[in-house]
Amino acid sequence: MMFGAIMLPKPSCSHPDAVNLFEVCSHLWENRKGSASGKGDYYRCFSGSGLDRSLLCKACDEIGSGINTPKVSICEECFLEMEEGGQRIGDWGVPGYKIRDAGLQMCSTTVSPLPDAARVVRIAPIHAASGSHWLVLTDRNELLRIDFVTEDCRRISGVAELGLPIDVELSLVVSKSGVFAVIATMFGEIGVVIEITSGKVTMALKRGDYRNEHCRFPAAFFEHDGETLLVHATDWNRLDISDPRTGRLLTPRAPTAFVKGEEMPPHYLDYFHCGLAISSNNEWIADNGWVWSPHGVVSTWSLRNWLIENIWESEDGVTKRSDVSRSYYWDGPLCWLNNCQLAAWGVGQDDYSLLPAVRVVDVTNGNEHPSIIGPFGPTEPATTPEAALQNTKLAVQGVLEFDHYLFAWSGAAGFTAWDIVDGARVFEEKTFCPLAYNRATQQFFSQDSAGTCRLSRLVFL
Repeated sequence: MMFGAIMLPKPSCSHPDAVNLFEVCSHLWENRKGSASGKGDYYRCFSGSGLDRSLLCKACDEIGSGINTPKVSICEECFLEMEEGGQRIGDWGVPGYKIRDAGLQMCSTTVSPLPDAARVVRIAPIHAASGSHWLVLTDRNELLRIDFVTEDCRRISGVAELGLPIDVELSLVVSKSGVFAVIATMFGEIGVVIEITSGKVTMALKRGDYRNEHCRFPAAFFEHDGETLLVHATDWNRLDISDPRTGRLLTPRAPTAFVKGEEMPPHYLDYFHCGLAISSNNEWIADNGWVWSPHGVVSTWSLRNWLIENIWESEDGVTKRSDVSRSYYWDGPLCWLNNCQLAAWGVGQDDYSLLPAVRVVDVTNGNEHPSIIGPFGPTEPATTPEAALQNTKLAVQGVLEFDHYLFAWSGAAGFTAWDIVDGARVFEEKTFCPLAYNRATQQFFSQDSAGTCRLSRLVFL
């Protein structure tokens, strides 16, 4: 993986054939193997061209951002080792990215408010329905089906009626077919599958209580041979495929767990499952999980292989890949760009050094395409380690969606749209932060602090 390099001759590291070189101050290089505390701490200095950057120690920074301090050039591998091995104190400048006016504007229409002035907690589009149909979980713990065009609103169920607690954060996932939905405790142990038309619970979900406070409840629907199927967690380190109509398990296998004193099973998976995303052709799944210590790892594998050819595909199958990994960072924004390309936010080795860029990986072969620089990026440098880490935490709360453009939004960064061909930002609205996107109608749903609901579309002027 290449981040953006400064072309300099004669590397000072032991890799003389390296082509892409980066700069660090001579003090950092000379002290790289020292044991004294703080010797590896650094400032990142961005050139303003993409992700190009150099590293300077605190002493160099104190004499004027290191402009006149001696530097050495090293290869990318050694540079990344220094970034990961030291602690980032702060930044000079921010990454540079392309900005292009594509003639886009956001057009919004105010729609009817929710009954009893309720607020939206979770909302998901019902893509299979004609019109602007949405499934809504309100702050009154009610599940509603709403058509914002016809103003038809129907109560499906109450949260308590579904056997779920009303005082915890819940997640909502709707099948592409529009028949089923999963409502689950976001960082808890249980959930249910309901048939949307009737509100009937067709399946109870349970994933165990081990460390689930660190993992969103994993659940995602996909289509196979005209049928809707569900991938869901049944333990901290196990996913299964079930028929949501009946709850019938389609991936029976054992053993997947063991206790102290027993021999580890041959397919044992030491991995915490988190947020799931299904490719547009229903062939691939992405799992945004982590392993000890903690280390975030985005895993991908073929759903068809798992369902038809190899019951252990999710553990160690031939199609399984882990092309994106970062220390202390997992379950961040990601989405599919097409049938095989996955976009995952954050370029770098760990949470302190992540750069505001989206990595694009082909999950069929691991080939990486040029990163899209800028989404969720700060407009001002992070001058302290705390500010640097806060920037990363804010990005974790963001959303990536793709529909012709790559959309990125969060409460802190607002809304932006990016052309994935040249990586340019083609639209920005800093005060806009939708709650969901309906691909069928190309509408964003938002609700402001006064409770006003809007449907918005990105259109050409």
